[in-house]
Amino acid sequence: LAPVAEQGAPTAARLLASFAPVAKRLRALEDAPAAGGSLTDQLLHDAGKLVRVRPAGERANVSISELVARIESALAHDDLDGASEAFAKLPENARSEAKAFGEALNQRREAEQAATSLLAKALAGLAHLKN
Repeated sequence: LAPVAEQGAPTAARLLASFAPVAKRLRALEDAPAAGGSLTDQLLHDAGKLVRVRPAGERANVSISELVARIESALAHDDLDGASEAFAKLPENARSEAKAFGEALNQRREAEQAATSLLAKALAGLAHLKN
């Protein structure tokens, strides 16, 4: 709890608000064609936004936009674990782009876990005194 003792741990609502500009940058990563690509590469990239073709039965990779939406939804429902799981599934370049947000999310989860542990110990101590 020491890292957040002075300012407090960010709430899920505060994390969600701070994630909005990060989400915009992450979605832009997905929308940008590869640098230095040919005209054909750019056209294929743009066409890929319209239609996704894959063999039947193949599990689709989850897109950055889908993961961003999962993070936003989890934070809106105070589900820090769900947000953290979705964040961990982002590709490395996206996690790097959102590093500060990821650190804040982990800091909040660690603070919540520490507080829960302290509360459990305090309640166990009280129960022991009562008996």
